[in-house]
Amino acid sequence: MWVMCACKPLNSEELLSAIRLVGGSDRDTIDLASKMTESSLLALCNNLLVLDSQQGVWRFSHLSVTEYFEKNHWDLRQSHCNAAKVCLKLLIESYGNTNEAESSVDKHDTEPRDMFDLAHPFQIYLRHHWVIHVETYEEQLAKDKRQTRC
Repeated sequence: MWVMCACKPLNSEELLSAIRLVGGSDRDTIDLASKMTESSLLALCNNLLVLDSQQGVWRFSHLSVTEYFEKNHWDLRQSHCNAAKVCLKLLIESYGNTNEAESSVDKHDTEPRDMFDLAHPFQIYLRHHWVIHVETYEEQLAKDKRQTRC
């Protein structure tokens, strides 16, 4: 979803952080998946995603991959909806906890939460682009409604 709807191509630090954040739930808190490495993501995606070594960003291996996901799994509207939820939840979590000791999502997990650091590259991405995800979701929703009426 993130590669499909990202406002700019994501580097490894941004994408590997983004995919850890689960935004689909109706809860206001952030759920974190396990950390993933570049090599494990490449293996998991089985040639659907590639890491462009010249530009240092992730992309689909071919345009047909985007078409496949849109037809069989999720469309652009759903991708932007997920991205908007994740961005807003992370912003709320990051700015809502000014005490560094409280900024961990899971208080029992000893893993550092560097993605909650406001200087983290994914934090910078979401501060600049969260509104674009919200607006694009709304535009796609309106477009879908117009198409169903015709």
